[in-house]
Order: sequence, then structure tokens, then C-alpha cells
Amino acid sequence: MQNGFFDMFKKLYPAREKVVRNINALREIFRQNDDLVAFAAIVHKKDGSTIGLEAKKAWNVEGSREAGIIPELAPVKGETVLKKTRFSAFHRTGLAEFIRKNKVTEVYITGQVAGMCVINTSLDCYNHDIPSKVVTDAVMDTTKESVKFFSGYFHSLGIGIKTGDYIKQNPISACLLTPTYKPVADRQLYAAKRAREKGKNRGKL
Repeated sequence: MQNGFFDMFKKLYPAREKVVRNINALREIFRQNDDLVAFAAIVHKKDGSTIGLEAKKAWNVEGSREAGIIPELAPVKGETVLKKTRFSAFHRTGLAEFIRKNKVTEVYITGQVAGMCVINTSLDCYNHDIPSKVVTDAVMDTTKESVKFFSGYFHSLGIGIKTGDYIKQNPISACLLTPTYKPVADRQLYAAKRAREKGKNRGKL
């Protein structure tokens, strides 16, 4: 999620705080499970040579505040940032090769905007024969109606999932979102789970 999109659309739904909270909850789970986290950011050259049909001049210019990922989701060590020039995260980014090189078996998509970057990336996952899911309560769009439409669309295809549903499927980290979180107990459970899965690459992005 980039500053430029919030500047461009002024208002995105659902609330930024809610979506950021869900994305960060997922990031914590992925990091605990040694899974990959990657960001795909639209970044254009100042001379406009990289823009597509959607624009008449350069936007999200390299090095600008607009091109930056929002502070609440700032990438940390170990997370990958890919620069793209089109809505799909696969367009000339090497993402497909990155996924295969790291033996990723399933991709989970979050971010902005559902009708632009999210749906294009989802379709390209399909075109590259890469299983994927869209976390529909960790995705934003320009109106409440479009959020509802795209959420329904992704779920109707069987590729939509809610943050809470993902957490239920990965109970080792579910306690991160509860007031009864006990770090010691969590580490013990985590160690036991990793021991059982030793040698098995979960491979999620």
C-alpha cells in the first residue's frame, strides 16, 4: 500500500486502520512460520517513459513520498520489495521466478486497490498456474459498493479468504490477536509445531 494511492483517491474503504491491522496480523503469522512476505510497489521514472495507458504523466515517481510504502506497513528486514510499472505485481518484476525459486506453493494477496492491482495480480497468479487467495478484509477500494462487489467476486471464485479464517487455519499465531497472549506458551507451541514440520517447506507468500 503506497502513499500515492491514498493521495490520488482521497478516500478508500474499508478504514485504513482496519486494513493495516489485518495485514500486519498476517505479516506476524507469516514471519513466525518462516513464510515469505513481499511488497509490490508501482514506481515510475520521472521522464514518464514507464507509464501505461492509465496516465498521461509520471506518477509515483521513484524517490518521491508518493512512491513510498505507507509507514504503518514499512518493510522490515527479510521482506522483499518489488518495483512494478503496471497494476499486476507480475509485470516485469521477476515475481513468477521469485515464487518458483523459493518453492512458494500458495500466494495470499492484500493491499490496494481491489479493482486495479489486486485483481490484476490475482489473474496473473492464475495465468502463471500459481494457487492464490485474496484476503478480502485486507484489501481496499474506492467505494463501499466496489469493496462489496470485489469481495463477493473473489469469494464466489473460491479464492477469497478473511483474515480471521486464515488465523484459524494457523492457530500457532492466533494468540497474537487475543488479550490472553502468553509469549512463553506460544514459543513452546511454535517449537513443537516446527519440529513436527521439519523438512517440510510450507512455501507461502
